[in-house]
Amino acid sequence: MGGEYYCYSSDITCSFPANGKFTDDQKAIYKAVLKSSRAVMKAIKPGVLWTDMHRLADRVHLEELVKVGILKGDVDDMLKVHLGAVFMPHGLGHLLGIDVHDVGGYPEVCESQREGGSVGEGKREGGSVGEGKKERGREGGVERIDEPGLKSLRMGRPVLERMVLTVEPGIYFIDHLLDQALASSAQSCFINNAVLARFRGFGGVRIEDDIAVTASGVELLTCVPRTVEEIEEFMADGEDCSKTFSPVLSQQF
Repeated sequence: MGGEYYCYSSDITCSFPANGKFTDDQKAIYKAVLKSSRAVMKAIKPGVLWTDMHRLADRVHLEELVKVGILKGDVDDMLKVHLGAVFMPHGLGHLLGIDVHDVGGYPEVCESQREGGSVGEGKREGGSVGEGKKERGREGGVERIDEPGLKSLRMGRPVLERMVLTVEPGIYFIDHLLDQALASSAQSCFINNAVLARFRGFGGVRIEDDIAVTASGVELLTCVPRTVEEIEEFMADGEDCSKTFSPVLSQQF
């Protein structure tokens, strides 16, 4: 949802219980996604790689799914086999502007850059950036990373001040992807199928916010209830609810 202002767009997603009250399982998954969203927003600043923000969201999701009991084992090992993409097959977010999914996420790579190796190689948590994948910086083009999840990311550039982006992590239980994971010995060893079965048919949770990148972090532009308590209170009030939500008060991260 969201409005337009002088032709500039917004893009917001809210997930909420249809009857106004979260079940324990709904609450657990919702809080996992909210934790991921806030972790990413805390980490964003000029110079960070958007691909690394996607990886951070995957890490938080996997850590939380271990706590729920759906997964077991070492999260670093799960990341190596792309288990995060089973539960979040889409990208973390995209540039926002006159187009909802705005252009510029993957500047063109010229042939001389292809031959010269990757630009802006550096270290990230868990390994080096761009190992065999060409994650390129502002100086050159950006090539899409052909890995589960990351290949669906709409931007691969480093984050720059004054960029406007969406942050939209999600956790989903998609039968086709779950069945593929269970058929893979590399992934199934991390899955507690007895607990996972409880979440078949659950659907999913996505939380999408709009941010503007500042010199030192982000400005959160979305004004909607986000915590479990705020959502339940808002839905209980129904049409009589006159509560307004401040990005500062209702979405501190």
